[in-house]
Amino acid sequence: MTATGPQIETAPPTLRQLNTAVLIAAGAAAAISIATVLPAEYGVDPTGIGRVLGLTPMGERRVAQANGGKAPAGPVAGDAIATTPDGGRRVRIVLGPYAGREVKAAMKAGAELTYRWSTDGAPVEFEFHGEPDVPRTPGDYSSYAKGMKASAQGRFKAGFAGHHGWYWKNPTAKAVVVTAIVKGAVESFAPIYAKGAAVAAPATDSVAGAAGSVETTRYATDLPLKTVMRAVFGHAAQEIWKRQGYVSDATGVHSLFPKDAEEWTLAENDALSLAEMTNILLLPGRRVDEQAWIDSVAGVRKSALTLAALTRKQDKDAYMEAGLHLNDACNACHARYAPGVE
Repeated sequence: MTATGPQIETAPPTLRQLNTAVLIAAGAAAAISIATVLPAEYGVDPTGIGRVLGLTPMGERRVAQANGGKAPAGPVAGDAIATTPDGGRRVRIVLGPYAGREVKAAMKAGAELTYRWSTDGAPVEFEFHGEPDVPRTPGDYSSYAKGMKASAQGRFKAGFAGHHGWYWKNPTAKAVVVTAIVKGAVESFAPIYAKGAAVAAPATDSVAGAAGSVETTRYATDLPLKTVMRAVFGHAAQEIWKRQGYVSDATGVHSLFPKDAEEWTLAENDALSLAEMTNILLLPGRRVDEQAWIDSVAGVRKSALTLAALTRKQDKDAYMEAGLHLNDACNACHARYAPGVE
């Protein structure tokens, strides 16, 4: 006779038990997803466990790399455009972690420029290239140089009319600042944004840094500084000076000062126009990033406003003296920033 052990009959799980098991499994899967998958894949860490396990930085890096090739929709806090004391154009941009951005100069065929760019320390991936205004094929562009550097400088001659400049890619998890300066026959020099157009960045470095905001208004600053000094401000000042002093001819000595209330009003209008025009010299891309420049502009404005006030008094001697002060202010500015302009 063969002995057999005790037999245990197992009842099948009830529907309630099955539902409970499914809910427990689903809850565990959700918890794992929240604690590990979301941080690792998307950088989202609602529990904080992902950062403890080192998964959140991985996800943040993954997301940043995926978005890194996209140009920003507009200026980034810290961007700046300015004019250098020697008439060059300077652009500063901020590259976020793993982000890439472009800065381009609009140039005509045969135009030349000198350039130099540098980061605030870290090397970045770069490509110096150009895109023609009239592409031969879709996506037509020319690559001039590429690599990994923290700075570069040189001279460039445009082989075709179009936009020539740099694409920089930050390979690190820390923001990098790139500053580029060009000098030469460029029509514009500015960052490129998502819509494909170059848009002026902040008016000054200090404004961008202090306020954390940027100026997106477009300003046309293509005229060379010497041309602006001569043709714009020189002309405006001459309109004031032609109403001052005396001239002599065969018939005698004649006064150039306004002769009646209407002419004094015209003289006031000329002075106020010049005062307001000084704001042009503080625009993004026109302003020189020096305190001496700001002081010079303020000096011309002050002289013009003084002249306007004196026209209302119709005091010829004081008006003449104020005109001499304006001449001194203009000459001091020209000597430093536009030598040769009378």
